[in-house]
Amino acid sequence: MWAWRLIRSGPMPAGQNMALDLALLEEHAPGDPPILRDYTWQPAGVTLGRNQGASSVDLAACRRLGIGVARRPTGGGAILHEEGEVTFSVVAARSGLGVASLMDSYRVLGQAIAAGLGALGIAAKLVDREGEPQAGPGENPVCFARRARCDLCCQGRKLVGSAQLQRAGKLLQQNSLPLVFDRERQAAVFGPAAREAEQVMVLPEAAGRPVSFDEACQALAWGWAEALGAELEPSVPTPTELARAERLLPELEIYHPIPSGSTLP
Repeated sequence: MWAWRLIRSGPMPAGQNMALDLALLEEHAPGDPPILRDYTWQPAGVTLGRNQGASSVDLAACRRLGIGVARRPTGGGAILHEEGEVTFSVVAARSGLGVASLMDSYRVLGQAIAAGLGALGIAAKLVDREGEPQAGPGENPVCFARRARCDLCCQGRKLVGSAQLQRAGKLLQQNSLPLVFDRERQAAVFGPAAREAEQVMVLPEAAGRPVSFDEACQALAWGWAEALGAELEPSVPTPTELARAERLLPELEIYHPIPSGSTLP
């Protein structure tokens, strides 16, 4: 078996979620076990791809609705993460995954995600791509309005959005698996660009039944064990990882609707 750290963070604001993911990557040292972290959002949050401008989101609407806004370390388009969304990240050394290219790493991790979804009765397919496209002037800036070639789809509709950051032989992959899609809130936050995202597949629809956050996380963990031979050992962020996340927070957080004073767990 292959030892992995399993971090179940629970709900946090957008900026703190992004800062902790990046801190886990930056603190990951050679020989450290890879990490699977699952988490959700409180309050709901928008994340922008690392190369996106803040104009991709209506900040006034986010303030009115109490939605946090942060920048992701990874690329891709903007995402509205509702409270209860299943979000999970992976930190690993490329050599440990045995991959030579960006797409190879997407395929390896995509197999584990697909296995986890299969445990919920969902047949999901990874759509290949050759690179990491960014939202350009002619592209829809909303992540789930685009079927990027490394996302997982079900019945031809996007179910899991994924994006990576690779640095110094390590990778961070962030994955979003929506439980709901609120068209009114999407339109308020993203404007007309949200219309093209209305064909997104949400988890309960794909499964044909309600699926809780906890059940989804358990299924994903099973997929990691099944596809990768991973032995997931419950863990928590170390004091060093938390301290780095606190230092990173100001550069990633754009808007925080909760009164100051909340801290990373």
